[in-house]
Amino acid sequence: MQEPAAEAAAGIEALGGLSASEDQLKSLLQARDELEQRLMPDLAVQTAAVAADEASGVGNIVGVGIGEKEVGGFSTGQLVVKVLVKEKLNPGEVASEALVPQSLGGVATDVDESGEIRAQLFTARRRPAPCGVSIGNCTRIMAGTLGCLVTRAGQLFILSNNHVMALVNTSPLNAGIPQPGRLDGGVCPNDIIARLTQFVPINFAAGAINVVDTAIARTSPALVNRRVLRPGGVLQPFAPPLALPALNMLVQKSGRTTQYRRGIIDLVNTTVNVSYAPLGGVARFARQFRVRGLGGIFSDRGDSGSLVTTLPQNQPVGLLFAGNAASNTTFCNMIQPVLGAFGVTIVF
Repeated sequence: MQEPAAEAAAGIEALGGLSASEDQLKSLLQARDELEQRLMPDLAVQTAAVAADEASGVGNIVGVGIGEKEVGGFSTGQLVVKVLVKEKLNPGEVASEALVPQSLGGVATDVDESGEIRAQLFTARRRPAPCGVSIGNCTRIMAGTLGCLVTRAGQLFILSNNHVMALVNTSPLNAGIPQPGRLDGGVCPNDIIARLTQFVPINFAAGAINVVDTAIARTSPALVNRRVLRPGGVLQPFAPPLALPALNMLVQKSGRTTQYRRGIIDLVNTTVNVSYAPLGGVARFARQFRVRGLGGIFSDRGDSGSLVTTLPQNQPVGLLFAGNAASNTTFCNMIQPVLGAFGVTIVF
């Protein structure tokens, strides 16, 4: 993780059009980092707290990020540091080590009930396969979402999550990627559209910080379509350039489970703990952004891997990888480090 001053310089655009000076942003980032260190200790400590059923302690805290303070369910426009909890409790029920101060270094805080953040592990066959449809891994009965097509050195790949195509670091390279996923009736080898080529390992070690949950699989132009499936069977091309996530940015996605949904980014520069059960443990991710659905949930299990784009421009902004449907929260990797991990570019 960058030092606060460096991160402030790099993250000014991430706060979008809200009125925040560089000094204010620096204070927000410093307060966020201090709260993260105080309330989100080593994952082993938090895991032990959860195992001990310490619902009132640090085991109840799942993330820290920057967003707008809410009162009565409405945003006030005030930038604060938000602490994400599985369950919002009365102050008298919270253990001393997990109490959130009303302010820190002059920066206000807010507590946000997000539930447990889970990797979204879990519907027709289409050729060529467009983006936004069901895919999987031939070695397991499951399904996720094909995000988009990417290219490198003249080779074509499909992009999705590690936990969708590489099964949380456990799949062998060259494993078949069927469309649809086997959970949706895909059959291997008949429905294979790609072969797992590379993935960024998810690090569950104590003190480890992850930034992306992503993988690529080599494919053939005859098997895939660069456009994304939208309502009514419309195939829409993605549009350049890449976008940076910003508070109150309207976004959209097409995914295997909830299909087409719209949402709004309400949290940026977020550190969050993500459960990968049953394939893995809990991993910590930094520099994520959160989306809340408009008119319903934005995502559910099986939507992992969806490419999140700006609305209405359809510019790529992130890769959906985790969330909690009950609390209408979706977490996404920024698209820039996802592409940078493999040295690939999106096929527009």
